[in-house]
Parts: sequence; structure tokens; C-alpha cells
Amino acid sequence: MELARSDFYQLMRLFEQEDNHKEEQTSEVAKEAVELYDRFISLEEYIYYKAIQRDRLWAESKIGEGTRKGFEQGLEKGLEQGIEKGIEQGKREENLKRACQLVKKKYRVDNLEWLKTCSSQQLDYLFDMIINDIDYIRFQEKVLKHK
Repeated sequence: MELARSDFYQLMRLFEQEDNHKEEQTSEVAKEAVELYDRFISLEEYIYYKAIQRDRLWAESKIGEGTRKGFEQGLEKGLEQGIEKGIEQGKREENLKRACQLVKKKYRVDNLEWLKTCSSQQLDYLFDMIINDIDYIRFQEKVLKHK
């Protein structure tokens, strides 16, 4: 069958827009293409395929939605934990700085590297112990042994 120029353009127009096949076709080739299309979309296998495709798209959208919500919740939780940890670290650094100043003034020592290894609880204990009248070595031992 030879395809005339007008047949070709009408056939191309069928595929340009989905609703064009509903119009009256003037070309035999276009009419035959519409009949084949109508038979194809009414096939049980095609309907089954479209149902599977619809369900897959629905599942993918739900997975994407769940992933997005999980990401947002994780980010929010991470920010909260980061802020708490930052505040805790800032307090510890401030306590360490104050502890170094107090120990330097009371015991007149410069090497205070051991203070950097102290936990927050040990630094708190250090502030209680500094008022006691004990020598530097005993003071250091007591602070480091405190848990």
C-alpha cells in the first residue's frame, strides 16, 4: 500500500495529540490506524499493564513521600541534637577556661594540659575542690580520680 502525502500527515497528526483519534478520519490509513489503536487499548493485557503501571507509580509516590518525611524528621532531630551537643561543648570549654584560670592563680603553675582530659563532672568537682587548702599534687590526683 502506497502512503500518500495527505495520509502521512493525517497519520502523524494522530500521534501528535491523544484525542485526535476521536475525530473523523478521512484517510483509509488513518482509519485503519485508529481501529488498531482502539483494539489495542481494549485488550485485557494492555488494561492489566496499565493497572500495574498505575500501582507502581502510586507506590513510588508513597515511597518518595515517606522518604521525604523521614529525611525532614531526621534533619530536624539532627539539628536538635547538634544544638544540644554544641551548647554542652560550649559550657565545657567555658568551664575548662575558668578552671585553668583558677588553678593558675591558686597554684601558680603553667602546665595545665591534664585539665583538657577532664570530663565535665571532673571540672565541676575541681571547682568544689579548689577552695580546699591542699597542695597541687593532691589536688590534681583527687580531680583526676573523681568520676
